Amino acid sequence: MSKRLDRRLVAVMFTDMVGYTALMQADERLGLDKRDLYMSALERHHLAFGGTIIQRLGDGSMSMFPSSLDAVLAAVAIQRELAVQEVPVRIGIHVGEVVVDPERLTGDAVNIAARIESFAVPGGVMLSDTAYDQIKNRSDVGVVSLGRFRLKNVGRPFELYAVSADGIVVPDPGALEGKGERFASLPSNLPDPAAPLVGRAADLASLIELAREHRVVTITGPGGVGKTRIVAELGRLLAPEFLDGVAFIALADVTDPAQFLPALADALDVKEAEGRTLREGVVSLIGDKKALVLLDNL
Repeated sequence: MSKRLDRRLVAVMFTDMVGYTALMQADERLGLDKRDLYMSALERHHLAFGGTIIQRLGDGSMSMFPSSLDAVLAAVAIQRELAVQEVPVRIGIHVGEVVVDPERLTGDAVNIAARIESFAVPGGVMLSDTAYDQIKNRSDVGVVSLGRFRLKNVGRPFELYAVSADGIVVPDPGALEGKGERFASLPSNLPDPAAPLVGRAADLASLIELAREHRVVTITGPGGVGKTRIVAELGRLLAPEFLDGVAFIALADVTDPAQFLPALADALDVKEAEGRTLREGVVSLIGDKKALVLLDNL
């Protein structure tokens, strides 16, 4: 009879002591002392918040917690203690399903957590969007969005977050580096509805099917019939299917064909650069993306 796998939904934490190898080469005794302080803080705060250290990976660790909140509270306590002792550690947290063995965790969540930790900075705590979802309604945990990233060998893009609290380092989003790259997406700028959309369910259903099947869909009709309102609602409904973003481009003030491309580039925050035209910049931004561009009053 095959052994039944122990599958659990947990918060996976990776930690890493930054600069440990270089410190050991420069001052082995100091390196070992700081590593002992680091491991002692890990053990104490995992015990306090219900965490389990699964593996010690040289100058790093892999562990799990029952929830994202437990992991975040432990991580904050670890970083505050190590900041006083001048031990530079980075921490990444992700929530997902893993297979639990006595000496290891396996599953996509482990790989993702390791990628999240690679973007963290010394003294900081980095979260994936799934970890953030478990604590986003907590008023006692401050969190800052750092943007969307495509992680190495991970299917979907992830929005990354940094814990913001006393004694915790919040990184500059533009300076982040790790195992992946910043995800260049379109601005999510759908206009807020002025009133509920009533009696247009059939039209919306037809438009959704058309937008799924065709690269270009044109909506025409006299002024005031509600084209802008239904297009904005279409964007909201289809947003989960267009992971690279949904951009609403208002073109009512564009009266000359020559103004179209500059207006489009401005709305998409595309700038001219040396050796690249606006047109090439727009194509570079959206050419290979799964994005929805809504051109209102074209």
